[in-house]
Amino acid sequence: MEGLKEEIKKLQNEMGLDVSLINDSSKTLNLLFEIFELDTERLYLWESKKGEKFDYSQDSWVSVLKNQLADFEEVLYLVVTDDEFPPWLVYKCKKGDLLKLLPELRFFEYFLFDERMKKVVFDNHHNQFIVR
Repeated sequence: MEGLKEEIKKLQNEMGLDVSLINDSSKTLNLLFEIFELDTERLYLWESKKGEKFDYSQDSWVSVLKNQLADFEEVLYLVVTDDEFPPWLVYKCKKGDLLKLLPELRFFEYFLFDERMKKVVFDNHHNQFIVR
C-alpha cells in the first residue's frame, strides 16, 4: 500500500488536488463501523451486510461512481483498503478532486463516505459499487 500512498501524494502535488492524509482516523472509522454494523474481522468489509450493487465496466465506472456520490456532501473520506487488513490509508478530499484523482490510479479496493455517514460506497474487485 506504500506505493499507492506515494502515487496519491505525487498526483496531489502535480494536479493541485485538495487531498489530505488523515493520521488518526480510528475514531471516525469506528463510528462508521458501528453505524453500518461492519464486521471488521472480515478482509472485505462490503461482505458484512447486503447492499445495493451497481456493476460497472472499465469505461463506465467514473460516471457510475459520480451518480452514487450525487447526494454526498462536498467533502468525502476515501479509505484505501486494497485487499489488506487495517491499518488503512484514510484521506479527506473534495468530491471533484476525488473524481479527478481516482482515474489516474491503478484499480484498488476502497470505500467512501461523508461526515453525515448516511451512506457508504464500496468499490470491490468484482467491478461493482456496493452502496449501503
